[in-house]
Amino acid sequence: MAIATACFRRRNRCAAGGIEPDEYWGVAVPCNLELLHLIARQNYVGVSLPDRTTIAGWKSSHLALWDRTIDGVEPGPEYRRQRRATLVRTFDQLAELAKE
Repeated sequence: MAIATACFRRRNRCAAGGIEPDEYWGVAVPCNLELLHLIARQNYVGVSLPDRTTIAGWKSSHLALWDRTIDGVEPGPEYRRQRRATLVRTFDQLAELAKE
């Protein structure tokens, strides 16, 4: 869990420098968050998530990046709406499991 969290932190810091919604890390980052959620939900001994404030910061920076760059791939309005809702849900479900 700590390794996966550290990887997300590294990728998220790089967000300003080049994650694009239609490229590998634009897809892999949300997938990694879903994996973190699934692992944490099992309540294994030693599993810990970052606090909710950290996850909220990740969410804010990732969604801001997504909002700034998504138009460059010319998605339809329905895809844009649905994908953004999925991203929000991904961050929110992880934050629900995190401690205050």
